[in-house]
Amino acid sequence: GKNPPSEEPTMAYYAKYAWYHMMDYLFHTLNVTEVLILEDDAVLAYDGLLVAAALFEAKSKRSDVHNVVLGGYSGQNRINAEANSFLAIRSIYFQAMVYSMDVSLFDEIHRAFLSCPETNVTDWTEEITTRNFLRDYTTLTPSVGRMQHVGSKGMGPAGDGNRLRRVRQHPAWEYWKAEVNDPNRAISGFYLEPSYVTDEYGFICEPLRADCGYAADLFPHIDRFRASHLHRDGKTNERCPRKGTRARQTQSVAPELTQSENSDI
Repeated sequence: GKNPPSEEPTMAYYAKYAWYHMMDYLFHTLNVTEVLILEDDAVLAYDGLLVAAALFEAKSKRSDVHNVVLGGYSGQNRINAEANSFLAIRSIYFQAMVYSMDVSLFDEIHRAFLSCPETNVTDWTEEITTRNFLRDYTTLTPSVGRMQHVGSKGMGPAGDGNRLRRVRQHPAWEYWKAEVNDPNRAISGFYLEPSYVTDEYGFICEPLRADCGYAADLFPHIDRFRASHLHRDGKTNERCPRKGTRARQTQSVAPELTQSENSDI
């Protein structure tokens, strides 16, 4: 391929174009319509493909959802995590660990890439979201992550592949292993909760924003992926943090599982 601009991080540039050419081959040579993509350092939960099938079924009934993912940025849980629930979220991340892509979504990204000059963004996934290539990017995701990111290196702020991260010893679904590993579960057992589109972490914001500033007032950025259970006035579902009393965080049901998550984002 062509050489990157002088200011472009070389590894990040070639990673972007390797991804692009792979997607172009899938959708415009093999004529695939939709795929589920796993990075080479992502591990699925036992029921990961079952969950993906449930999300694909739900996506087929909606016009506002771009794709499905199987967890937070590195597989983290959302608030009020339950083994059988999933959310529709307005995301600030294009989660590229375990995610779906269809031909219309790729063509939308492709047109955006072609219409914009090269930049020194160090990760093509960040380029998609920070440059607003996908308007109101919305995705379906399980509230309990079904993927574990086991790689210790990432692209990093310099785009040179030298970012080191601490790998979580326990997967996001550790507390829910009994349900996750149950071979008798069916697609029909999964449900959307809440019924509204939420922010990245599961908060219902009014007006909806991908990364709610009011949620940020309640929890530091990294901790929002660890806010497993929230309670407000005895209600089960989390509402916009502006409404009523301030939410009270209950630490993860398995606190020892959260200690290695701080460098996951």
